Amino acid sequence: MVGVITLTTIGYGDVYQVTVAGKIIGAGVAILGIAVYAIPSMATAFTEELRKKRSQNNKCPHCGKEIPDLSS
Repeated sequence: MVGVITLTTIGYGDVYQVTVAGKIIGAGVAILGIAVYAIPSMATAFTEELRKKRSQNNKCPHCGKEIPDLSS
C-alpha cells in the first residue's frame, strides 16, 4: 500500500488504512484517481500533436515553407 500511495503522490500523513480490505480499496481509489485526471489530459496532448502533424504535411519541418508537390 505504501508503494501505491508513493507512486500516486498522495502522501497522506497520520490517517491510513489498517485492514487489508481498506488498503485494497485505498489503492484502487488512488489508481482510479490517476485514470480520471491524467489520462484525459494525455489524450488531449496526443490528439493536438497529431493535428499539428497532419496540418503540416506539405510544409518543411525546419522552416515551415510550402514544399511543392512533385508527384504529378
